[in-house]
Order: sequence, then C-alpha cells, then structure tokens
Amino acid sequence: MLTNKQRKLLKRAVIYPTCVRTQAIIAFALPFLWMFLIFIDDVVLDGQDFFTFGFWLMPVLELIDLAFLLVQGLYIRFAVRSKEWNDIVEKANITLQEPKTDELLIKAVSAGVSSAALANDNVGAEFRMDATVRLFKEMQAIRHMAMKMCVIFRERIPNRIHYVLAIVLIPTLVLTGTYVYRYIDILTTNSYDSKIAAASVYQAKEALEQGCQKVYIDDPLKDFDSNGYEVSGYLYENDTISNDSYITIKIDNEGIITDVDYIFGVDVNDTKEANLERIQVELDKLHEMLMDSDLDAKTDYLTEKPYFPEETIEDFMNHSYYERMTSRFKGYFQVGYITSEKAEHDSNDDSYFYFMMGS
Repeated sequence: MLTNKQRKLLKRAVIYPTCVRTQAIIAFALPFLWMFLIFIDDVVLDGQDFFTFGFWLMPVLELIDLAFLLVQGLYIRFAVRSKEWNDIVEKANITLQEPKTDELLIKAVSAGVSSAALANDNVGAEFRMDATVRLFKEMQAIRHMAMKMCVIFRERIPNRIHYVLAIVLIPTLVLTGTYVYRYIDILTTNSYDSKIAAASVYQAKEALEQGCQKVYIDDPLKDFDSNGYEVSGYLYENDTISNDSYITIKIDNEGIITDVDYIFGVDVNDTKEANLERIQVELDKLHEMLMDSDLDAKTDYLTEKPYFPEETIEDFMNHSYYERMTSRFKGYFQVGYITSEKAEHDSNDDSYFYFMMGS
C-alpha cells in the first residue's frame, strides 16, 4: 500500500519526534552535569589550573545536540505538511473504513501501542492544533499519528530505544569521560606537588623550631591545597605580649615562598621605646630563622629584612597606643599598626605592628 519513500517518511515520523524531545531534555540537563563535574574538579579534588578543554567541550556538545534537534524538528514539521504525507493520510483514512481496521487497532493496544496514539477516528485530526502549541506536545502528536498509521498499514513500529540511548549516552559519556581523565591527572599532579611542597614546609618548620616556642604548619601530605600552605612560628609559649610575636611563611606547591608576614605584639603597659627595642630584636631573630630555612622565594623582596621607617617611628611615638596607623609602603614591604580605641581596649584586644613583604 505504501511506497518505499512513504515507509521511510512514516518511520521518521515515529523516530524523529522522540529524538527531538530527548535532545531538548539533554540540552537542558547537560549544563547541570557540566557544573557538577566542575564542582568536583575545583572543590573536591582542588584542581590547580583552569581546564580549558573541558570548559569548551560542553558548549560544543550542546551546539551539536541543538543542531540535531533543529534539523530533525524542522524536517518532521515540514514533512507532515508535505504532499507525500497527505497521500499517506488519505490512504489511512480510506483504510479506516475497512471492517478489519478496528480489529487491528484493538490488537495494537493489547500489544502495547499507546492508546492515545490510536484515539481519533480520523488520523489527521490529532495534528490539527494551535500554532502556539509547545514543542513536546507537537512532537508527541506527530509520533502518535505516525504510530497509528503504522498499525493501519501493518508496518512495524520502529524501536526508538537505541536512538534515545545514543542521544543520552554519547554526550554524557564524552563529557564525563573527559573529566574522569582530568580527575586522574589532578590526583597524580597533586600527589607529586604535595611531596615537593611538603619538603619545603618541613624545612621551614625545622628552621623556625630553632628559635620559636610554637610552630604550626599546614601539612601538604595530610591536606592538599592548591592555594599553598602556611608555616607559622611563635616566639613565645604563652601570650605574654598582646597577640604574641610571630612570622608566617606562605609556600606554594612548587615549594617556593610566595608571602612572608611578620606580626609583633605591642605591650601597652610598657614604654614605647621598650616596645620598639624589643620588636627590633624579635625581627632580627625571626628574619634570621627565615634565612636559615634556605628556601627559594618567588621574588628576592620576600626574604629581605623589613625595618621601621623614620616616619612610622615618629607617628608611633607621637600618638597614643590606641590610635591605629595606616599602612606605609616602602618599596618591597608595607608596615602598619593595629589597635583598638582605649575605651574598648581590654586584655583580649590586639595591639601589634605588622610587616607584609613583597607588597
């Protein structure tokens, strides 16, 4: 009853709407999968660099998916308005008048064909819908009509499962597989880098332990951090001076010093001259331990010894302990004084000088 061309058109009218609907779902879901994979990369595994290939892969897969959706959707929408399709509809309506057709439709329902696809007596009626109908409903109507005509013409209804699986699995596996390869690379790189960083962290720790009462480290072998690790050495066991006096060395995953900060507590119950004299001694001691670590630095400025600029000393001597001093930049470091107002100051408040190297 049908020509080969008409059979192909009928087959596509069953398959393409299912493909279009699946592609629309994938186009919506793929970015969420991509964001989840990026979350694992950045937060869970702590990837150190930007994964450019993965960043552009998702939009490419999305464009391919949308291109197939557009081509198949437009094809089937124009196809069901073609003369070839109208001929199929006319043949189907004629066949509907035959007594055996009702029996065929009943058997089709019992065999698992959607009863909604066989609901209308006239095969063209289901497709006559408002122009603003949503994509899913339109594709469903076309598919139902095509399935009904497959039954009428005793044509096998095409299996759509493998098409759906291909549309879902191909982009999902490509994107996921790419990021799995990335994850393996991250774990390998992080393991290697953590060992390099650990050697420098332990070396800095050993140097600070020569003169510090307390030394704290971020251990790369226990907890990898793409942002680097801190080694802090405190000169005093107890907080005998406000906020104590200590040095913090920041080391990256290449084992190189990236930041050095000094904090020197100020005893508001002592004279300013005594505070400055003590801080100078502490500064010399901490800087000497830094140099003893013998670590490479990102810039030479980081290992230079800071000093009190004359204007900083003058401001400190001429102002109250409870007046904050803004930072001063002195080429390779900045220095400032932090405190709180006298009315709010108590034994738990901090008063200290800070030196930030390489700023």
